[in-house]
Amino acid sequence: MPPRRQRKRKVQTALSGTQFIEVVNDSFDEGAFEEASFKDMFDDLKEIHNLNQNLESYFTEFYERIVCGCSGILVGEPAEPKNFSMLSCQEDALEAFCQAFEEFLQRFPILRNQMDKVIFRFLARFKNIDVKYQNRLLRIISLFIKNKTYNKSKKEEFFLTASCAEPEGIVAVCKCLDAIKNEITPEFTFEFAKQYGFLQIMKTDDFDMQYFKDTLPWFMNSINQLNQQEEKKDLTQNLIEAFKKESDLTEAATQAKQLCSNQKSWIELLCKASLQSLDVSKFGIQQSQQQFSQLIPMLKQEINSVHLQGFLMDLLMKECYEHPSLCEMFKPCLMILYNAQIIDGNVIIAWYERAQGNGKATFGKQIFRFVEWLKAE
Repeated sequence: MPPRRQRKRKVQTALSGTQFIEVVNDSFDEGAFEEASFKDMFDDLKEIHNLNQNLESYFTEFYERIVCGCSGILVGEPAEPKNFSMLSCQEDALEAFCQAFEEFLQRFPILRNQMDKVIFRFLARFKNIDVKYQNRLLRIISLFIKNKTYNKSKKEEFFLTASCAEPEGIVAVCKCLDAIKNEITPEFTFEFAKQYGFLQIMKTDDFDMQYFKDTLPWFMNSINQLNQQEEKKDLTQNLIEAFKKESDLTEAATQAKQLCSNQKSWIELLCKASLQSLDVSKFGIQQSQQQFSQLIPMLKQEINSVHLQGFLMDLLMKECYEHPSLCEMFKPCLMILYNAQIIDGNVIIAWYERAQGNGKATFGKQIFRFVEWLKAE
């Protein structure tokens, strides 16, 4: 291990933007990269007098120095980034560099709060950057997000939203989303964009939807899945309301079933809708049993194997456990299913002896005497 280098004296004078970056350069030089960890170099910056004020005044210059190593690159000038910047450090050192930067920002939230402006600036100038540095810049942005360095400022527009308004901004936005997906996961990337209202921007007239669809089919798949989930949620609620009214379930059930991908998902939706429609505290167990019985004709058409019978018992346990108001309905509902010959007594015995999970102990006690009776039959 090389010896820890000497900390620099505090700079006591007021600084211009150029002077401030020159002082930053004293910590982020070639020797520093060879002799000290990234954390040590960021620690050296604390020796700068009025550091917080300088960071607030010159945050753009500071970010450009840390990321690019020199000015001019973002506007397409023929400058080469220095080896002691994020843009051109060794690939295997980049994550450690970004992590040390995240720890530095924990002490200077005022700098973190400017990140929407900074990333927007990077993406707005993206087409001007030499192609050989574009992918590295996108990975840096992705690591900012992965390490939770990025902080959405309440005052500033989301950087992806702002970038869409720029000429050819959709190209940089798509590349950025793809890079985040590759660095983290498609699911995270979609939720990240959704969290900050990007899906609403996609609905505006100015958004180049065709280019986006052609470039990011994985993102569009996530949107389609979300739309299906929302539609299924609405139809499930309609089915719940139909159970509550004890009216004809045919139309609501037919619409809901069309969105179910397989038999199990349909049985699960039926079971959930029926149980969640019950208001035991208001109407009591007897009326709730009558309401639950509406489910029987539909279940008779679907439950055609021992496996599905066990699956239905697990669903009943899960719903009654997750909704405390349904706790006392486990046994009454099970008895309805047994008397309707939807669930066989041997399946109930096997479930009682082998089932695991939340609710097994509680509901096992409810049906103990019934199971003993079944065994004696």
